[in-house]
Amino acid sequence: GVSLYPNPTNGIVNIHTNTMDNYSIEVLNAVGGVVRQVRTNGSTKLDLSTEAKGVYTVRISSPKGSSVRRIALN
Repeated sequence: GVSLYPNPTNGIVNIHTNTMDNYSIEVLNAVGGVVRQVRTNGSTKLDLSTEAKGVYTVRISSPKGSSVRRIALN
């Protein structure tokens, strides 16, 4: 499982994973452009405070599968 919080956010997004697998995290804007891309093997923080306000898609992928979440940036 993967948790993203807080949602909505003012910029800092915490991503917590239940396993230590290698994860690829992509944050996409409304038109599908990648605004952030990181790799992690656990929990991480993303700073989206420099991005425009709106709704973003967060794609979290590991060798075991992927998950897509939406997050609102206020």
